[in-house]
Amino acid sequence: MKLSHVLIAPLALAVLLAGCGGDSVTQLSNSSNSSAVQATRTVIMVWDGLRTDSVNATDTPNLYALRQSGVNFSDNHSTYPTFTMMNGSSFATGSFPKTSGFYGNMSWTPPQDASDTIPAGNSAGGAAQDYQNPVFTEDYQVLTTLNSYYGGQLLLVKSLFATAQGAGLVTATVGKSGAAYIQDLGQGGLFLDENTVQPRQPLRPDPRHPHHVPGQP
Repeated sequence: MKLSHVLIAPLALAVLLAGCGGDSVTQLSNSSNSSAVQATRTVIMVWDGLRTDSVNATDTPNLYALRQSGVNFSDNHSTYPTFTMMNGSSFATGSFPKTSGFYGNMSWTPPQDASDTIPAGNSAGGAAQDYQNPVFTEDYQVLTTLNSYYGGQLLLVKSLFATAQGAGLVTATVGKSGAAYIQDLGQGGLFLDENTVQPRQPLRPDPRHPHHVPGQP
């Protein structure tokens, strides 16, 4: 598998979504001719709770320089209310909550009558999660359980990553538990947060560098 290299700033508290595309040259053809197009990499970085006026030449010179040399949305606004997971779902889908169906950091799925079931599963820490009461969704295992419970429709809108993966692009998500994971609920790409790494097959311990990898023994 060809994977774009991604650099992650440790101050990116919410989500870093990784680049799409590999290192190979993609051949595009039409009825008359074909041409080679160099694959590109796209990196999206999201900071949780970073005020616009916090980015300045004194306190955050690197971010300030990046903003000055790139594109700055001067009239950008968060999805309201400004909950982490609510905005995470908006980044994932490009939709407001009334369209995506995802409304906040907490989720409650009470049974409607004696015949109805409720979600069942563990938290990221491995303990059984209580779904009788509202559950905190900044947890990849909780999101996995809820998405399964709703038949893969926890988000009612197709995500950016699902669209990219459907076009044959490689994606990786790195960041804060929950907000990062909701970007790729279908688990079609690579994922890393403070609790787990998925899929686990590509990762192999290197005895020369005995660093602990989240989700690994």
